[in-house]
Amino acid sequence: MSLSHYDAMPYQSNPFTQSQPLAFLPTSDGASIHAASVSNLRHENLLLNKIEAQILASLDGEKSREQLVAELIERAARREFTLMRDNVQLSDPAEIRLIVEKLLTDALQKFDRLALLVRLD
Repeated sequence: MSLSHYDAMPYQSNPFTQSQPLAFLPTSDGASIHAASVSNLRHENLLLNKIEAQILASLDGEKSREQLVAELIERAARREFTLMRDNVQLSDPAEIRLIVEKLLTDALQKFDRLALLVRLD
């Protein structure tokens, strides 16, 4: 019985135990600053929204969680994506940070469920 690609490359089972998340390489190449269709470690095609695609493209295994948050805040400041509440664009830095941290947490959990992360160990 041969191992499938999925069996040979275990995906990250808990994105919070890895301080510098790493996306599955074809996935990070397929994700851009626009919505993206990507393949995971199970060879399934998935559609990510614009912010998820940007987060995934940033998961190079080199950046810490804090660096990822800072990068997302910078992208929001450059209006690469807009953070809104009640149809009003957010401008308070503290509120933006809270939203970005939640977006990152949610995205890492989603990427974990969808087998889009690999282990570095």
